[in-house]
Amino acid sequence: NFTIDEAIVAKAGTQIDGPKPVETTTTPAATTTATPSSKTLYGDANLDGKVTIADATAILQFLGNKDKYNLNSQALDNADVYNRGDGVTARDALSIQMLDAGIIDKLPESYSEGYVETTTTTTTTTTTTTQPVQQVDFSQMAQKFGSVNIAKSYKGENEHNPLITQYFGADPGVMEYDGRVYIYMTDDHLLYNNGQVTKETYSTINCLRCISSDDMVNWTDHGLINVAGQNGIARWAGNSWAPTACHKKINGQEKFFLYFANNANGIGVLTSDSPIGPWTDPNGRAMIDRKTANCTDVPWVFDPLFSSMTTARVISTSAVVLMASLPTIRSHHAVYSSAII
Repeated sequence: NFTIDEAIVAKAGTQIDGPKPVETTTTPAATTTATPSSKTLYGDANLDGKVTIADATAILQFLGNKDKYNLNSQALDNADVYNRGDGVTARDALSIQMLDAGIIDKLPESYSEGYVETTTTTTTTTTTTTQPVQQVDFSQMAQKFGSVNIAKSYKGENEHNPLITQYFGADPGVMEYDGRVYIYMTDDHLLYNNGQVTKETYSTINCLRCISSDDMVNWTDHGLINVAGQNGIARWAGNSWAPTACHKKINGQEKFFLYFANNANGIGVLTSDSPIGPWTDPNGRAMIDRKTANCTDVPWVFDPLFSSMTTARVISTSAVVLMASLPTIRSHHAVYSSAII
């Protein structure tokens, strides 16, 4: 069992750079402790900047009548000098008197159990580490894959056809743009049931596929275009078959049009600013269906074609003619026998 992290296809002998090291950034939390606030003066209950018997009196007055002799938060913090951490009591006033009489030499006189005189602040430290690229153990790979017999490719090294071998690509439509050929096709491929190849079910196809080339030899697969169905661009459509495409400059900007058949029930169109998308549905409905004039009795409203009235080089001024199979001929493809609708 194995997984593929990356696949690169290149001409034999081409030097391919391996994956780059991965940088990971961690931000752990660190705590530091500092001394009490600089505003704290132990024993200074009346906040006059010094510790005297007057502070002991202020504490006793506060305890006797908190409404009349109120102490703010800083005064209460200063006054808590005995068993610090348990709040202000008469014992704090006594500690101040003992300091004034020289019986003790510093405040606080004591701390409550578990109390730690610190102010906690939280800081963060960002650390960036580089994970080295995992080295391949070629001897281990040879043991795992050395006995694999390479099957013969469907496409020889010096052969230009077929264009692709991983999909069937029925009903291709071709468009040239900026020196590159784009082929749009129905996304039909092998289907399996319990590991066995089963019959293609065209009623489930709701995607198209696009490949392109600038030399008609090497082809790039641009992936699926999710056209129809609940997750598709044109959710009103149930299927997407037999695409064709064209482009035209509108208001100085190149626009691309991708036509498709909704099963045999109508023709839809998607638009984009690029030949490979992203695509949007400009109409939100079929462009042509059996409600369209002269289409009521057409049994197969599908397989749209693009026809250039001049040449491919002046495609921006060409017209689009959509076609469907003649009612009297059950041709699966309009290219064999078709009628303008």
